[in-house]
Amino acid sequence: MNILVPIKGVIDPNINLVVENNNINYNNYNLIINPFDEIALEASMQLKENKKNCKVISITCSNLNSKEILQKSLAFGIDESILINNDENIELSPLIISKLLKNIVEKKNIDLIIMGKQQINEDNHQLGQMLAGILNWPQAICVSNIVLKKDKIIVTKEIDFGLENLSLELPALITVDLRLNEPRFISLSNIIKSKKKNIEIINIKDINIDKISKLKKIKYSINEKEKKKIKFINIKELFEKLKEFNIIK
Repeated sequence: MNILVPIKGVIDPNINLVVENNNINYNNYNLIINPFDEIALEASMQLKENKKNCKVISITCSNLNSKEILQKSLAFGIDESILINNDENIELSPLIISKLLKNIVEKKNIDLIIMGKQQINEDNHQLGQMLAGILNWPQAICVSNIVLKKDKIIVTKEIDFGLENLSLELPALITVDLRLNEPRFISLSNIIKSKKKNIEIINIKDINIDKISKLKKIKYSINEKEKKKIKFINIKELFEKLKEFNIIK
């Protein structure tokens, strides 16, 4: 069984971003694995540990700076990693990425795709659904439990009014929620072992698809809330202002 885990390097949400020329230069920041993708990596490893002849492959579409992200995924115990090298910084919409991944899925004979339900940097929440659509595979999104059977996968997914149980015939695609698991601690020995594993690099130009995005990012901006200081002479003024803001009645 071959499992593919698409991952993404994202900027740590605790870091203050700097917008330059209406854009964010990702090369200026240390990237972490998208937290939802870490859940997918852990889920794939749990399946691998409970099933014989199971291979897990991680993949990302980015520039060479993302090799470090793939190296971290290998430290989870992932068997192989693939980097679709986008050193030309082509604008990659979710639809383009899904077409790139489809090419790899077909070449690597993938049986199951496990991926985070969204990326914390842009929150598109589109890639999984698009990829399943162009592959014509059954899909389940926002999965919070996984049970693998012989030729199918049983999942629990979250819906507006509760939980839904689904049975998907393989090959299939699932996107995972944070409630699914707790990513494992990566040991020093696994980090050392990961350094010896190769990362397959595929140039994005060698994948024959339409790479012209129908979407264009106009600009990035940071919300800056204005803080106003108000000085009160006495308690009465303070209470009047709190009533004005409907903080107290």
